[in-house]
Amino acid sequence: MASPEKGPDHDEEPPTTGAWENLGRSDGLYPTDRTAAPQRPSVSPAILLVGSTCLALLVAEAYGTRLHPAPAMLLVVLLVGLALRDRWRAERALAFYSRFVRPGLQRLLREEKRMLAGDKLFRGRRTVVLKIDMADYTKTTYRMPYGIRRLFVDLWFTAVDRVVARDVFLDKNLGDGSLYCFEDADGDACTAALRAAVQLRDREVGRFDEAFRSRLRRKLESAPELAAVTDRYLDGYREATGHDFWSRHTTVRIALAVGHVDEGLWGLSSQSHYDVQGAPPILATRLEDRASNGEIVFDDRFLRALEAESPGLLDLDRLEHRTEDLKGIGPWEIWVLPEGVGLQSAHGP
Repeated sequence: MASPEKGPDHDEEPPTTGAWENLGRSDGLYPTDRTAAPQRPSVSPAILLVGSTCLALLVAEAYGTRLHPAPAMLLVVLLVGLALRDRWRAERALAFYSRFVRPGLQRLLREEKRMLAGDKLFRGRRTVVLKIDMADYTKTTYRMPYGIRRLFVDLWFTAVDRVVARDVFLDKNLGDGSLYCFEDADGDACTAALRAAVQLRDREVGRFDEAFRSRLRRKLESAPELAAVTDRYLDGYREATGHDFWSRHTTVRIALAVGHVDEGLWGLSSQSHYDVQGAPPILATRLEDRASNGEIVFDDRFLRALEAESPGLLDLDRLEHRTEDLKGIGPWEIWVLPEGVGLQSAHGP
């Protein structure tokens, strides 16, 4: 069978793909949170030389007339030093890799010893779920060249990370959007989540657009060979949307839900993964489906919990109230913080 022809829309990685490597370099961590990259434990030639010399002296003394304690003590000190050095390096490597382990899973591993024996663990936990979705994400990124898309996504999650990283114990992708579970140790998770939602919508989205355009322009200036593939994408975007890509502005839809989730290890016994499941993530997803661009939506339960935490944080007269038919749930009373409406000035983010 003849191979299909490659049409003009055939997706290929451009030959200049390598020029896009490491565009982001923005892992979202604050400078004080970053640790050095792990290094493989190694022994320097000088240590090997000293150790070999001491061992040779010990062997010579063992077969001689008398065994002096000095070489033995020196060898013991050397071995102890090597052991401590390797352990220090291993701990530093573990600290580095722990930034890739979700805080919730780190806590479970520390607190629940029976997990180490292979038993699954589930427990209920109160949280606030924030679901955020970027409008027209697929239309914007589907035919993006590899490197532009990676820069776009990396900078977006870096922007979100700056706002929520210190308050959440789990994040995960849900289709085009992402979901974040907030810690509720002090009973103020509703307040923290709403502040984060408003900051993301009203400030970080604009900062993200500026950062992305700036970084992309600098990259194109430093690597002219990328111009052709970028121009093809920009022309296609203009033809599909009727707008110039450089004037594009990101908009988001956000939903909030409060309740208890089941936190623990899910999946096959030998392939379990850490996750949370339950009604709040589903509700947040369904609420976000009914939100319009720029809206932050939540239900009665969240509003009551928020009023108990931070009375007066919202001007209730400026909220919109409506009933929506949520997929798989049915009619639901929701409240909407419209685009352009923020928090009360005395409580602003």
